[in-house]
Amino acid sequence: MYRYFFHQKENINYIFDLYKRKGVNVMKARDRITLQTILIAIIIIVAVVYIFFIKPNYYYFNGGKIFFDPVYTEKFVDKKTLEIYAYNQSLFFSSQNGLKKLTINRESIWDKVFYLENPKLFTEDKYMAVVDLGGKEAYTFDDKGYLMSVKVESPIVLADISAEGAFALVLEEEGKHLIQLYKRDGELYAERATNFAADGYPVAIDLSSTGEKMVTSYLSVKDGVIKTTIAFFSFGTKGELDPDNNLGGFIIDDAIAPEIKFLDDDHLVVVSDKTIYFYYIKDTPKLETEIKIKNEIDQIAYFKENVIIYFGKQMEVSKKDLNNKIVVYSHEGELLDEYDAPDNVTHLIGNDNNYYVITPKTIEYHTIRKKIWEANIGNEAKNILKITKDKFIIVYEQGYEITKIKDI
Repeated sequence: MYRYFFHQKENINYIFDLYKRKGVNVMKARDRITLQTILIAIIIIVAVVYIFFIKPNYYYFNGGKIFFDPVYTEKFVDKKTLEIYAYNQSLFFSSQNGLKKLTINRESIWDKVFYLENPKLFTEDKYMAVVDLGGKEAYTFDDKGYLMSVKVESPIVLADISAEGAFALVLEEEGKHLIQLYKRDGELYAERATNFAADGYPVAIDLSSTGEKMVTSYLSVKDGVIKTTIAFFSFGTKGELDPDNNLGGFIIDDAIAPEIKFLDDDHLVVVSDKTIYFYYIKDTPKLETEIKIKNEIDQIAYFKENVIIYFGKQMEVSKKDLNNKIVVYSHEGELLDEYDAPDNVTHLIGNDNNYYVITPKTIEYHTIRKKIWEANIGNEAKNILKITKDKFIIVYEQGYEITKIKDI
């Protein structure tokens, strides 16, 4: 290696000697070479920055305006029975005739055929359940394919699936409900009966990621007064202290709570028509934050461990009017963001790290305290799912399209 550099040095010196014999200023030649090298380096750096940062993220430099470039469009044959889910750069289509997985180029990967009269798709990360609401069958899947099926003797009224594949069904029987919990391999690991007269009517259910914890919202009416009971259950070691696996509960008078959601395994949000409650459930459930609301709640979504709410008109006169505002709360009920929403918000869609705001003519992509981009759309969308960094599937009433962010 030393010999190589020694000979290279001799060659360079020989070239400079030739320049000198011909009267060429060697220092100026060196300066020209250095200047050319610097210019070439600058051009390469600018090109790299443009290609790999500015071009794919041009909306950071033009006020957030982007344009969609449709790649594929399809109309629904029967819009009532088709739901779409995107996970890990794959597409899942659920209908009365089964569930199928496609690549983003619409090439078939697998297909499970069955028939359900009123199918409803439940999703959480890589796990999915297709449930015949009002019927007596359900099927569960992960992103690799079919896991199990359940056939029951009573109509299914509620269902949920967790991030680790635990699966819950609520069955309606004469004078009571039956809650069944299944592991992802199909094993029934818990079952609980509730009585209409004693417990009320279950209106919502949610599981923690492992399926170890469960929360239900029951509605009852007595002497013309509405009452909601939020009941907490554990099917791990904490729940063994109670024969019914009950960790405790809270009663909410004169209110309906149709929305409950685990934000992580220890934090839960309960949304009623008058109050938003944030609970901590490490051992026994504890109410951390209670937020009274005077406005209608038009839309709710979740991203990361946060809650996004779009508020409508006031129900009661209040100094703080949240009409047409979007508010973001942390899993502990801390106010993270509040701003005026665009006109006529129709949907809020949570993403892993951010969220979308949909109006009849636009889709906006937000993070906390910042709008990242905005795009005009030709038809009113009801959902948007991220496939890759710059590719999405937009679902409309009459069909869907696979689209990408247009290059500049």
